[in-house]
Amino acid sequence: GVPVGPGDLADAAAGCVRRGARDLAAALAACPGGLRGALVDGVLAGLADADGHRLEPELCDALYEHLDRLRGVPRTAVPVLASVGRRDPARRPAVTAELLGLAARAGSLPDGERPGGPEGPAHARREPGAATGVTGLEAALGEVWVSPPSVAECTDLLDAHGSAVGAYEALAALPCRTFGRLAEDAFTDAGVLRLAARVEAVLPGGAAARDAAAVRAHADAVTADRP
Repeated sequence: GVPVGPGDLADAAAGCVRRGARDLAAALAACPGGLRGALVDGVLAGLADADGHRLEPELCDALYEHLDRLRGVPRTAVPVLASVGRRDPARRPAVTAELLGLAARAGSLPDGERPGGPEGPAHARREPGAATGVTGLEAALGEVWVSPPSVAECTDLLDAHGSAVGAYEALAALPCRTFGRLAEDAFTDAGVLRLAARVEAVLPGGAAARDAAAVRAHADAVTADRP
């Protein structure tokens, strides 16, 4: 038969997706390695134009293996990443980094969001209608972190992303949710106290910082009573 070039393959794949083709994950797996990149590009282009196309978990997992290409199509990347992180807790930190990276590359914060969550400084709020470049990040992060992180995971997020955590309510609330799962006798643990210190340093002035201060105060009171 006539050899198919990468450009023709990408165009054909995009057309198939727009027409509602299924079994895309299987097609990616069966594609020869030398043409797989073109097929991925075509699938991503088709998905970006096909709002009603259901993103099957298998397809999301397959596309996640091509992050270099996925990053170039934020409209598709956001729901793909949300699906992967929601279903695989071990991937939540990496998925969060990818989602925040999409926003950073677009040079945007979500409309109406303030660093530090809803109680952050008013001057940090974006004007209504400001161009964000990437949409759906807040909802995607909420899906990824539908269950709260462990103390270590929460500390790692703050260490990795700093004040960027406060730009999204779903992330800014994580320390409160993590502290809320702990029994009071855990407040003196070294890991918990390190998290509290990081929260106060990175997310000052909001609900998370108040919870962190309460944890530290409780720990100080307990240790002061010890002989």
